[in-house]
Amino acid sequence: MHSDFQRHIDACNNAVLPGRRLPLMIGADVVGYVTPTFAVELRAFAGFAVNAETVVVTDPAVLPEVARVLSVSPRGVRCAGAAGWGGADDD
Repeated sequence: MHSDFQRHIDACNNAVLPGRRLPLMIGADVVGYVTPTFAVELRAFAGFAVNAETVVVTDPAVLPEVARVLSVSPRGVRCAGAAGWGGADDD
């Protein structure tokens, strides 16, 4: 029998990957997936190559700064969707 907490975890881990997401790549390796909305936001940062099919991190050294900027800016909220994570282009 699952605990209430385990049922919550199971309910949260229900994404269908890749779904409508684009592969996030470092070199030739897929390291995750991003929504098309978030891919557009990443175009604003140096160190990313974004096209209709993939998002490639061309300079991994920029990742800590990008994470910092997105964590404290309205841009990060916009990427997550007005109602929080799980916006319209998520599965």
